Amino acid sequence: MAPMLQPIRTGVGWLALWLLAGLAHAQSSPGDAAERERIARERAAVEARFQAARSDCEARFAATACLNAARAERRGALEGLKREEVVLDTAQRRQRAADRMRRIQDKAREADARPPASALPATPGRGPIEKKVRAAPRAPRAAPAAAPSAAAPGAASAPAGRPSDQADHKAGQLAGHKATPRHPADDAARRAARQAAYERRQAEAQARRDAVAQRNAARAAKAKPAAPLPPRPGVPAN
Repeated sequence: MAPMLQPIRTGVGWLALWLLAGLAHAQSSPGDAAERERIARERAAVEARFQAARSDCEARFAATACLNAARAERRGALEGLKREEVVLDTAQRRQRAADRMRRIQDKAREADARPPASALPATPGRGPIEKKVRAAPRAPRAAPAAAPSAAAPGAASAPAGRPSDQADHKAGQLAGHKATPRHPADDAARRAARQAAYERRQAEAQARRDAVAQRNAARAAKAKPAAPLPPRPGVPAN
């Protein structure tokens, strides 16, 4: 039996050396892509060694014990590689969460750093004439229908060169109804700020839900339902 297990023991020794080398490589590797490739290569090597050991065991008389030892060696090696993959997956999830939070914070800082609309330069084409029209006060609303008869004498004495109240009223309405164009940078800043605030609220809400779920699970595990008290003799049950 000892000569039959000698190749398996030798393979276990080489496997331990390869695992140690893989761990050292994992500590010095700049990224996890190379680590995943290494794990895939080692898994393929484990499978190849198992196939060779199984062929050797099947050629022997007492093949059952030999096959069991080969399967145990294969299972232990694959479990170790699986643990390494779990570590890589956990680190990757944490890194993605940290990157997402950093992007949210960067967007919020960019939105805060943008100047307000009042500090932006004026858009070309806004000349003094447009400013005067926009700054012109609105004329009061026209009087009721009965008022023109009373104001007719005064209107006749007005100078001929003075603009009429109706023209001023129309100019005020035109200036009031004319929509002021918005700067594209203002819209982009507002959208970025709203998106950053929304993503930040989503992340905070998810963290609160996780914390509440953990507390509820712990509270449910500790709580035990109290047994109901037996009814006293002579007292009818409700």
